[in-house]
Amino acid sequence: MNKRRHALIKGNSPRLRVALLALALAAGLGVMAAGIAITQQQTREEILTSFKARGTTSAGFVSTYLSQQDAHQIESAHEFLSGRTALAPEFRRVATVFGSNTAGLFDHSGRVLAILPNSPALLGVKVAARYSHLTAAEAGHAAVSGVVPSAVRHEPVIAIAVPFSTPY
Repeated sequence: MNKRRHALIKGNSPRLRVALLALALAAGLGVMAAGIAITQQQTREEILTSFKARGTTSAGFVSTYLSQQDAHQIESAHEFLSGRTALAPEFRRVATVFGSNTAGLFDHSGRVLAILPNSPALLGVKVAARYSHLTAAEAGHAAVSGVVPSAVRHEPVIAIAVPFSTPY
């Protein structure tokens, strides 16, 4: 027994070596697991921060774009559509310049004066009340719709509505 005790004290026991090796291996794996978990958490936080920054940048871009579109549409409407009696050809030209094949021009009561694609059945019909963005434009405020069905083809669209007044 004295020999065995002496071997345990010196660290020459095979069991002690295996136990120390297992303990060292477990400690190493624990440190590695903690490192992986911390790195993963930091990566998640960096991704979330990046997405938030992209969202803020995108929102700023869209806001600026819509403000510019609003101003440009009002300017174009005053220049090309105010006081005209033959609205349809000019309206088609203005809408095309804006890159749209779906558009509407309404009077102060929400009746269709001109519409793309062309739909003679809708001319004179009050459709503005169906769309909140058109109601806002009638009240003098520029507005952007959510996804709404177009008046003619009932296809999903997002529209910008701007008010402008004419002498008529």
